[in-house]
Amino acid sequence: MNVFRKELQALLKAARRESAVGGRAALDKRARKLFDMYLGGGDIYATDESVCGELLHITVDPKGVAVMYHVGGRLWRRDAGGRIYYETLGGPGRSFKFMPHLEDDVVTAADFFAVGFPYLEERLALVPMDEGTVAVVKGDVHPIFSIDALDRVTPDSIHDMRIFSSGELADKVCLLFEELVSDADGAWDRVFYALNS
Repeated sequence: MNVFRKELQALLKAARRESAVGGRAALDKRARKLFDMYLGGGDIYATDESVCGELLHITVDPKGVAVMYHVGGRLWRRDAGGRIYYETLGGPGRSFKFMPHLEDDVVTAADFFAVGFPYLEERLALVPMDEGTVAVVKGDVHPIFSIDALDRVTPDSIHDMRIFSSGELADKVCLLFEELVSDADGAWDRVFYALNS
């Protein structure tokens, strides 16, 4: 198993165990160390035109057993009611409903985690795939979206892009993406793969 993926899974398991006993500080420190080691600080800058320059910071929330993302200075969270919202220094910001067909109120490494970008009128979804692989879907994420649909993507049809970490190329990560033709339902139009090298 990919070392980064294995350590992340262990971190999420620890979050589940310690969420009830106030172990947040220790877990945050552990998460920071993990992403510092593999992602050069955890600050990822993607060069794709739709998200160019947006800051993506990854950490762990023990209470929700979630991976959180700082995007454009906003802290995106998912609450127990199934809503995704972002927080700023001034407090909670705009909120909206999570994908309605997902009923679990805990985000884990096996969940489909979708967030919206109201200022881009786009959605981004993170779908853990195989070992060390996370698929990032951009576009109109339809409620009937299935991970099985990703089977149509082949290595030969994927183009290489870059992820930069803290201003420098992250040696442990590469960004691969594929332009896809929307299906009849318009469920999605592009798929990104973030693979640990």
